[in-house]
Amino acid sequence: MRLAASLAAPLLLVETVFLSACTMSPPPPRPRPTRMVRRPRAPAPEPPPTPASIAAEAETDADARSTAQRMMHEWLEGLPSAPTRSGRHRVVLVRCAQEAREAGPQLAVQLQMAPYDPDVLVRWAQHVVRRYVTTDGTELTYPRQFPTVHFGAQSLSTSGIDLAGRSHRGLRDLEVDVHLVHVEEWTRRELRPLGIGAYSDHRLGPFAVGVGADEGSVSVSFAETDESPRQWRAEGGRALPDGLHHRWAGSAVRVMDANGRQLSNRGGGGSGGSTSVGFVPAPVGDAAISTPLIAYPVTISLDLPVRWRFEDGTYSFHDIPLAPPGD
Repeated sequence: MRLAASLAAPLLLVETVFLSACTMSPPPPRPRPTRMVRRPRAPAPEPPPTPASIAAEAETDADARSTAQRMMHEWLEGLPSAPTRSGRHRVVLVRCAQEAREAGPQLAVQLQMAPYDPDVLVRWAQHVVRRYVTTDGTELTYPRQFPTVHFGAQSLSTSGIDLAGRSHRGLRDLEVDVHLVHVEEWTRRELRPLGIGAYSDHRLGPFAVGVGADEGSVSVSFAETDESPRQWRAEGGRALPDGLHHRWAGSAVRVMDANGRQLSNRGGGGSGGSTSVGFVPAPVGDAAISTPLIAYPVTISLDLPVRWRFEDGTYSFHDIPLAPPGD
């Protein structure tokens, strides 16, 4: 009996363990690791259009030029303006600001003609700001200033105007003189055909012209020499109005390739007597990734005024706020 009992005890223990194993619930499933899903970043908001971005967009194609002109028109509509005598155009006050200088704050002013009209140009003059009156009563008439005509003779700026050595909260009155040129007849001068290479003995109207051309770009330089105006007058050409100098020629010149495609003027620089500008094919679609080649020969042309009339006017603006210099 003891032997039977001693043998039965281990069997009972094994059976108990076996039954416990059979009835035990399976362990809970292990949780799967969470996958990190990267969401695409929201695109950064596009900056508001500026005159420079609008002009750059206009270089692509006809649709972009039409859109750019509309954007420029809308942008100018929201700025102070005064109608010209003819009533067809407006003088728009694009910028009036205080600039920090060692001698004290100085006033800078920029004006723009609207709407764009290729037959109406701005003429350079010694004075643009005729008179200003600050909000505290400081008044100055015909102050010393440095006018510049730019953007194809459609815009006029002046700077370096003394503000009595201190900053001001605003201008109560601002009077500006603008001298317009209404061109009634144009003549076109061309250089053609020009292949790859360097050329230095050409002339367009009263300007000496140099050209450098390679597979992907064309550079054109204009200089005012003593010889070129004499040759131009000998051909019956008139001296151009003030402001239509070599810088204006650099903005007005056009370059067409052999496929009839107008190259894009990318601007340039120069000195007191010459200006050089560069031209490349306007990027279209995927062509912006690489610089396309130019189809030679190219034609370089410049439209010059032959007959014109002047229009001089004084325009007034009032209650112009001025931010502190440097803001």
